Order: sequence, then C-alpha cells, then structure tokens
Amino acid sequence: MSSQNRKQALIADDNVDFAELIQDMFSAYVENSDDFEFTTVPSGEAACRKLNDKRYDFVILDVNLPGISGYEVVKSVLTHDSPNRRTPVLMISGDMDASPSNLKELAKFDNLYFIEKHAEMERIIRKIALFLGPGTLKFQGS
Repeated sequence: MSSQNRKQALIADDNVDFAELIQDMFSAYVENSDDFEFTTVPSGEAACRKLNDKRYDFVILDVNLPGISGYEVVKSVLTHDSPNRRTPVLMISGDMDASPSNLKELAKFDNLYFIEKHAEMERIIRKIALFLGPGTLKFQGS
C-alpha cells in the first residue's frame, strides 16, 4: 500500500520504549499492519502541533505528558476547529485514578476512550480495532 493510502496513527508518549512496544505489538497482532503509518511524539506540545497540522485515523495519547498534559491536548484539539476534532483518541495512563475532575470534564467527548497503560497489549490493540470499525484490522490467525 502506498504511503498516501496508509491509515495514519499518532502516538504521544514520553516513554519511547512504550511507544515502540505499541508499534511492535500492533505488527505482531495485526496481519495488515503495513496499512498503518505511525508517528510518535514525546510531549504535549508536539502532539498539539501534529494534531493541528494533519488528520490522523486514531491517536494514542499518554495522560501524563511533559509540558502540556494529555488532558490539555484533548481539550485543545477536540474543542477547536482541528482536523482531528472527530478522530478517536485512546488516552492511556499508569494512574487512571488521577484527576477525576479532568475525566468528568472529558466525558462529553464520544470519540475519547481511556485505558490503563499497564493493560494487556492485546486489549489496547482491540480497543483501537473497535474505533476503527469492523474489518479494518485483520488479526493474525483469525
């Protein structure tokens, strides 16, 4: 598949190893992983720049990014005229109990999902499959 036709994904996480793990596991679980192109950024500021410049098919966003938090990125992108205003966002955190007021405020977005960073990687990949729609991901061995 040409680079132009590949689905675009943004991973915003300051833990480079975790961002690489997501991509590696995506390749391991998803038969058609070559149909996807991943861009990774290490900060909230970089995520905002990318999300305002280009349309993505899905975003994986760490809650606890340096500088601008994942919460602030989501509020900025999903409440303004951004090319990613309707893009599914999977927010991940090692501490899902943090900032309940932020969670309540973000509950109004129907394209926003939360999952624990320490969840099984297959669960994270299957959550991505849910918001990409039926048949988008072809799982290995299925």
